[in-house]
Amino acid sequence: MTPEPVPWAWRLIDHSGGVAEQEVAGAESRFEAEQWLGGCWRELAGRGVERAVLLRAGEQVGAEVELREHRFRTGTPRA
Repeated sequence: MTPEPVPWAWRLIDHSGGVAEQEVAGAESRFEAEQWLGGCWRELAGRGVERAVLLRAGEQVGAEVELREHRFRTGTPRA
């Protein structure tokens, strides 16, 4: 008998540190879950989500991911 795949999901955290959505994007692999977040993080950030936590079978895996664009300053390079 083949074991059932362990679902991967994201817990979405808002600006106050509260859970915006408990778990979303159930996926059969970490790759699928990360691909989902990569495709919609801007939309989530626009809805007030600031961080995402990857879960495997309900347990946190790795560090939180910040959902914001990093802006780099441009200017005259130093000599």
